[in-house]
Amino acid sequence: MRNLPFLVFLALIAIIYIGNTYYAEKTFQEIEAIKLELKELRYLHITTRSNLMFLSKQTELSKRAQALGLKGITTPPYKIFYTSREFPASKVQE
Repeated sequence: MRNLPFLVFLALIAIIYIGNTYYAEKTFQEIEAIKLELKELRYLHITTRSNLMFLSKQTELSKRAQALGLKGITTPPYKIFYTSREFPASKVQE
């Protein structure tokens, strides 16, 4: 009977030890699941970025525009020059 408090203490420590082991294993499994999800999301991100880069090329854009009935320009752009006499300052809003 003298050792009963010591045995209760040892039983309590054993229960805490077992609970801590279960908690550590559960945490480890959650970490591994999150690592796997992160890996899959990284692959998805790389694939999506690659597809976007491919679809945003000028040749691909022109193919998609032609499918909609739009045509590309054949003349290069040019600048329009003007003098202040052609457009008075009171009529031009900046």
